[in-house]
Amino acid sequence: MVASRPIRDAGVVLVTETKPMTETLRQAIESCPAVADKVSVRAPKGRVPHIIVHNVPVGKYATRDKEERWIRRLRKGNTLPEGDISVRFRRKAKNGTEDWILALAPEVFKGIPKQGRLNHGFSSLRYREFLEPTRCFKCQRFGHMKSQCPDIAGPDYCTKCTGRHAPKDCKAKRPTCRNCAEYNSKTGARNPTSHTVRDQTCGTYLRVRDHLVLMTQYGPDTK
Repeated sequence: MVASRPIRDAGVVLVTETKPMTETLRQAIESCPAVADKVSVRAPKGRVPHIIVHNVPVGKYATRDKEERWIRRLRKGNTLPEGDISVRFRRKAKNGTEDWILALAPEVFKGIPKQGRLNHGFSSLRYREFLEPTRCFKCQRFGHMKSQCPDIAGPDYCTKCTGRHAPKDCKAKRPTCRNCAEYNSKTGARNPTSHTVRDQTCGTYLRVRDHLVLMTQYGPDTK
């Protein structure tokens, strides 16, 4: 298993590396007498494409109504087809701006300009596809946020090593990725571990990102 995250109604999403592993896990759960009559197993719904739009002015679009106005202007300026566009979340960027992460219906994603910029009024904004796995800032595992962490009561895990302490208190001379070390321990693999959990060349990060691509519904004649 690559990652997990809790969901509503006491559910949990389990992410495996391959489809055969998913089937093996499903069969194991459904054939286990201790849990077979207590749980149900099903494939999750696909993920719609996401993009990140950089350096959106904060003050102009602070409220929900203004956010929707921003989306209408974006649709008009780029002649986008009908289909859902929603702001999933925002994060701080430079010079008092924000980066906005948008979820797009597949037909809208297919219709956006391919040159990496979106027209918006008299300006244009940089964008790229958003394929960043969610990482918990509590346990450092992928697949859930800190507010959903099953280990929320315990001490934080370090981003630099496998210890339970703040990164500023880390005494390790070399970084050790908790996720890759754990993966190697469970699978017998020998993947590199001498990096932090934030490293975007991390093997576990790349596996989870690849899974995001597989789960994304791009629609026909796209990725």
